[in-house]
Amino acid sequence: MFKYLFLLLLAGCTIIPRAPTPISIFDFGPLAQSEYLRPVSSPIQIQFSGVTAPAWLDTQAMRYRLVYHHPAQTHVYANNRWAAPPASLLTERIKQHIASWQNSPDRRYGHARPATYILKIELEDFIQVFDAVNRSHVNVSLRASLFERDTRLIAAQQRFSEAQSTPSADASGAAKAFIAISDQLAAELIQWSVKATGHSPALPE
Repeated sequence: MFKYLFLLLLAGCTIIPRAPTPISIFDFGPLAQSEYLRPVSSPIQIQFSGVTAPAWLDTQAMRYRLVYHHPAQTHVYANNRWAAPPASLLTERIKQHIASWQNSPDRRYGHARPATYILKIELEDFIQVFDAVNRSHVNVSLRASLFERDTRLIAAQQRFSEAQSTPSADASGAAKAFIAISDQLAAELIQWSVKATGHSPALPE
């Protein structure tokens, strides 16, 4: 009797559906005031056309690579994802930096000048790399092109590639490192754009 009751209870346990594992969604969060470039009345105005990415990067998946196991294979986190594809997150982040940097008194009082250059960015890589089971870093690579707005002629082009260690070897640590590296790249892009046109950028205070 007890044997059959035990088997019945065991069978009941196997058909009870398990609660789904919650999905963690990450974005870049708000831009810290300390990350802003000092607003100036710049001799150039940049129109940022956004970040484009190849099809394999046009996804919300958080990608990683286990170089200690199989460096040619990529994986995605099962229960973690981006709120939007990396190119979209980068586009908004860089737009925030450019808007802050170009927020000069002239712009604030409605006397904004038309854009003089167009900045286009192609995302080449955006991935977390595990060097060991408990150690990882993130890589971001992109190609920036600066065009004269009136002539559409290319004024400068450069590839940017940065790496940042993660505070923890997981998706949360990767998100924090991607935020830091994106802010760093945004500042580098602005400084490069201004220098490429023969001017001096304003550095953070």
